[in-house]
Amino acid sequence: GPLGSHMKGPALEDFSHLPPEQRRKRLQQRIDELSRELQKEMDQKDALNKMKDVYEKNPQMGDPSSLHPKIAETTSNIERLRMEIHKNEAWLSEVEGKVSQRSE
Repeated sequence: GPLGSHMKGPALEDFSHLPPEQRRKRLQQRIDELSRELQKEMDQKDALNKMKDVYEKNPQMGDPSSLHPKIAETTSNIERLRMEIHKNEAWLSEVEGKVSQRSE
C-alpha cells in the first residue's frame, strides 16, 4: 500500500530494483561521479588552506578567519562524499558477489 512506499527510498538509492548487471553499472557510474566530486572538494580545501597560510603571513592581503566557514563547509562535504562512496562501494561489492556466483 501507499504507506509502505516511503520504505523503498534506500532500496532505490542502492539500485536494488535493477538487474545485477545494470545495477553494477549504475553503482560504478555513481562512484566515479562521487570520486570526481571528492577530488574537486579536496583540491578546493588545499587551495583554501594555502590561502589561509598566505593571509596568516601577510594579514594585509586578507583575514584568515574569514576562510574558516568555507574550510569547514568543504571539510564536511569531503566527509559526506567519503561516506557516500563507502556506502556505494559496499553495495557494489555485494552485487559483484552475486554476479560472480551466478556465472560459476
